[in-house]
Amino acid sequence: MLDILGIVFFGLMGLSIMVFIHELGHFIAAKSCGVGVEIFSLGWGNKLIGFERKGTVYQISWFPFGGFCKMKGELMKENWSDEDFQKAKSEDGTYLGSAWWKKMIISISGPLGNVLLALVVFSIMALIGNDIKTSSNKILLMSDISSNQGELRPADKAGLQSGDRILAIDDEEVTTFYEITSAITDRGGVEMVLKVDREGDIFELTIKPQYDEEAKRYLVGITEFIEPVVDKVMHGKPAEALGIQPGDRIVEINDHEINYAGDINKELFQQDTLIITVLRNGQTTELVQPNLKFDPETQELGIRFNSIVQRTQALNPVEAVMMGFTRTTNTFRLIIQSFALLFSGGVKNPTDVIAGPIRMTQMIGSETVSYFSLSFGEGISFFFELICILSIFIGVMNLLPIPALDGGQIVLAAILALGKEKIGLKFLYRYQMVGFSIVVILLFFAVFSDIFHFFT
Repeated sequence: MLDILGIVFFGLMGLSIMVFIHELGHFIAAKSCGVGVEIFSLGWGNKLIGFERKGTVYQISWFPFGGFCKMKGELMKENWSDEDFQKAKSEDGTYLGSAWWKKMIISISGPLGNVLLALVVFSIMALIGNDIKTSSNKILLMSDISSNQGELRPADKAGLQSGDRILAIDDEEVTTFYEITSAITDRGGVEMVLKVDREGDIFELTIKPQYDEEAKRYLVGITEFIEPVVDKVMHGKPAEALGIQPGDRIVEINDHEINYAGDINKELFQQDTLIITVLRNGQTTELVQPNLKFDPETQELGIRFNSIVQRTQALNPVEAVMMGFTRTTNTFRLIIQSFALLFSGGVKNPTDVIAGPIRMTQMIGSETVSYFSLSFGEGISFFFELICILSIFIGVMNLLPIPALDGGQIVLAAILALGKEKIGLKFLYRYQMVGFSIVVILLFFAVFSDIFHFFT
């Protein structure tokens, strides 16, 4: 029962934060541009509670998903005459009568609010620092796990091998993988001297990082070598149903040997029946789960491996904002790429990736509760990171050039900017109705996708 309450609480709170910031962006822009706001609502439907101030009704509505900012003269009515239309355009403080550039500012301010939310939260996390899970100084070569086996990275050229331990970089001792990556990033593309331990043999070698255009930083081609020893099992995940316990060492999955944690993801989704062999108290135990269905959104077994908790360095305000900007732009780019993949037909089943308000709320709530089952700190960090990602997603989605979405209004403002001031009542009304129809269809499809997802 507590789990369900937690899912509902965090789900609704997360969605409400994102919607509130989006509508707040429209609200502030409208007020700044001299456009009156009749209703500012969190949620849809009839008013539950609220108050009126300076001509604006501030309310919370019955249906807790979504929200809206109703501006004066924003919507046209079917029975309007040309005289009504001209009167609304000439009336002070109406959206319809505002200049094209004001319409554009108001329309873009909602998505911009979503992006700024992510920027602020990412920056605050960098400013105060946070606990992260890292591993020891044992490394794994990216070339050993990459699909592009022929690509030589700096680590390969320098002579590093998977299983090596990096003891120091330029005589600066490193004991965790986080310290290794921080040292590499801090030095940029400068050649470094590594002190390496290979099965007891201590030696030094030089390596020069290479700039990665996608990651926007210098890399050498290594990742964490994580021993496949279970530290914690997440509540409600497949690992719990399988009977995996803390302390288990995963040695085989479906008869394939597991040498490090990265091997697990390669084997998880190959067959419907999952057979995991673990070493428990010195004895091997076989765990079998037939017809195991993984969530296509997370593809996660639900285990955490032994790790080291290390506090990230608190950055100064300028560095924190730069870090927040980098994380925001990287997330924005990935979401754009995801939309491009969806619309280009790269996704076989759209219902697997399109989530409506019900599933988005459930996903925020259930995943946050799962991380809280690991620790309070992980739950809080995950919740706000997920809010940042989904907030940017909502911002990008609203920029799609669909009538009734912000992107459609921006297109309409751009048409007006090109001198098409004589757009008539019929065109605008049809544009408005087409937009509402598309939104209703998309909402119906999203809700259907949610229901289909839960039943399958």
